Amino acid sequence: MRYDPERQTWWVEDVSGRQDIVVNIEEPRQKVYINRVTDTVVTISGKCTAISLAESKRSAVIFDDVIATVEVVYAERIQLQANQSVPIIQLDKTHGGTIFLQTNKSLDGNIVTSQCSGLNLCTPGATPDDDMIETPVPEQFVTKYDPLKKKWYTEPSDHRSN
Repeated sequence: MRYDPERQTWWVEDVSGRQDIVVNIEEPRQKVYINRVTDTVVTISGKCTAISLAESKRSAVIFDDVIATVEVVYAERIQLQANQSVPIIQLDKTHGGTIFLQTNKSLDGNIVTSQCSGLNLCTPGATPDDDMIETPVPEQFVTKYDPLKKKWYTEPSDHRSN
C-alpha cells in the first residue's frame, strides 16, 4: 500500500490473501485505488472522494462515507460494504458479488451495472432486529416497441412469483 500526495490517492495493488489492510483517510479529497487483489479484505476508514476496485477476485472492500462513486470493473466474487453514504456504486463486467448497504443513509444512492451477473444487494430489515433483505440485481432485460410513442423501451425481466 502506498500514498501518492500529488494525486491524493491511496494505491493497494497486487495483494493476495490479506485480511488486515486498512486505509485511514485523512481528508475527504483522498481517493482509493485497489487493483489486482485476490482473497483480500480492504477496510477504508473515514470519508473519501472515490473508491475504485479493478481486476480483483474473491475480495471485499468495507468503507464508511464516499462523496462521489465506488467503481468496480473486471471483478469476480466480490463484496462491498457501505457503512454510511455512497451516492453511486457502478459495476462493469463484474461476475458474482454482494453489496451490503448497512444503513438507511446508504440506501439513498444508485446502483449502476453493465455486463454484470450474479449480483445481490443486502439491505437492512424493517427493524434493527430483522435479518437483512437480499435482492438480486436483474441480469436479463426485455426491449419492446411502443407503437403509440413510436419508441423502443427496455426494462428488467421480472422473475418474481405472484
